[in-house]
Formats: sequence, structure tokens, C-alpha cells
Amino acid sequence: MAFIHAGVVDVATGTVRRDRMVSVDRGRIVSVTPSAGQRVPPGVRTVDASGKFLIPGLWDAHVHLSYLGACALPVLLANGITTVRDAGARMDEVVAWRARIASGALIGPRIRAAGPNIESGAWLDLAYQIAPPNDAIWRWGPRLRMNGPADAGALVDTLARLGVDFIKFRNLPRTSFLALSAAAQQRGMRLAGHAPKG
Repeated sequence: MAFIHAGVVDVATGTVRRDRMVSVDRGRIVSVTPSAGQRVPPGVRTVDASGKFLIPGLWDAHVHLSYLGACALPVLLANGITTVRDAGARMDEVVAWRARIASGALIGPRIRAAGPNIESGAWLDLAYQIAPPNDAIWRWGPRLRMNGPADAGALVDTLARLGVDFIKFRNLPRTSFLALSAAAQQRGMRLAGHAPKG
């Protein structure tokens, strides 16, 4: 496929490169050249992008897809978001959506996912007073309980088995955070989360 006469947004320089031809082969950009004087090879689909712009794919760095469901995936892509970083979702749903996207059965962005959040046991005890453990909110935003530093290794192993791309934590005391950080680093897993307490 070749997009001709497009304005290409160059994010490195903050400029628009006008009247460009962008050639794509098997989902990858292979060249960006001035449109003038370029000949599109036979059999290549041509899209006249005059008056339109091409931009790099956008990332949404903090989504919770389990709250939204699969219906959000094509909407994200339609708005230029080609990758999302899901900071807390059901991994069974994410795995199923990834498979459907890969097969072409569902349109959506690439998904990088944390799966269930690791949450301080003390915080969960307080939260369960508002929304009991069987409340639907915990289904959409699953949590793994961390009672203290001794839980770190087992929690990281659990998330590794689920196939997460990174580990998300919330409301952890400093000692738990340090143990979790060490366990994640030992297993080569990335860590993201809220500032530890204390």
C-alpha cells in the first residue's frame, strides 16, 4: 500500500513534511519519500492522502480494559492509539483479546498488560468494608493481596505464570515495596505503581 501526497508529522523535529509518499509492506512502513516523481509499483494499492496527515501510532499508557470491555478496542485504534498499557485487568480477557486481534477477528491495538494489581493487605481490608470481596468491581479490577515482604516472591511467580508484561502495585508499605522490587528484578520483570507508603 502507498499513501501519496500525505502530510507526515515528524515528531522528532516538530514539523510536518508535506506531500510525502509512505509505502507500507505487510503492516510495516518501508519508506517515506517526497511524492513528486515517485512511481507506485503495479499491484500496490494507492491511497490519495491529499489534505490529510499521517502520525506515528499513539500509546495510551494507562487503561483498564476490563472495565470497558472489548468494545473499546476498535475505538482506541480508530483514534490513532496503536498500543495500550493496561495497568490492571483480567489476564484471561487480555489473552483472549490478543488472540482475536492477532487472528483478525477483532480490531484493536497491541496490549501490554499488568494483570491483577498487587495490593497491600491492609488497604484491601479497608476497601472490603466499602465493597465486599464478592462485589463485581473486584472482578473488573482484580487484586493480589500482599501482607508483607515475605509474599513478594510468590506474587511475582504468580504474575509471571499469568504472562504479564509488567507488575503493577498499589498502597504498599516501603518494606513490601522493596521486597517486591527485588523479586521482580531477580526475575527480569518490570515494575510500575504508586509511590510506596512510609
